Amino acid sequence: LLADKVIGMRLSPRAIAGYFQFHFMDVIPVHWPKSIVSHDHNPKRAYYQLAQINQPLVALPQFAGQRPDSMKLWVANDLPEAFPGATLKWSVVCGGKTLVAGEQKVDIPAINAVAVSVVNLLPVTSMAPSFDLELTLSDASGKLLSKYRRNIRVVPAQLLKTEKKGITEDPFNKKK
Repeated sequence: LLADKVIGMRLSPRAIAGYFQFHFMDVIPVHWPKSIVSHDHNPKRAYYQLAQINQPLVALPQFAGQRPDSMKLWVANDLPEAFPGATLKWSVVCGGKTLVAGEQKVDIPAINAVAVSVVNLLPVTSMAPSFDLELTLSDASGKLLSKYRRNIRVVPAQLLKTEKKGITEDPFNKKK
């Protein structure tokens, strides 16, 4: 959840000039879901997500739909330098098998975020309960500029079943 919220802020450079993670560390030996470092100074998974998302130049996914059904790929650039002729590559992998892959050339403007492509995830989400996503950016000469990796969990189909009135069924409050 934190990654998706931060990505939303990251892709709005004209509307949001910055943010900070308000609760960095657990102060006692408990698990606070809003912190990114444990009480004994060990980074949590959210720490690594924030580190990836906040690279000065990075490709990021914006998910849409219920399971998710698709993802719009963006490139965010905080640098005062443009990168014309860059290449964005993406791969969706499950169990060591590549399910979806592609690449696209993109002219990355300085200090901005730009939408690049939309990838259909319906074939993936119908087959796999989760998948690994990898996005890489390379400059026009092929030099790696950034890499983003993330595991995505698919919403189970039974949680999306609807009743006759089109209202999502609550699996925890079923009528007997």
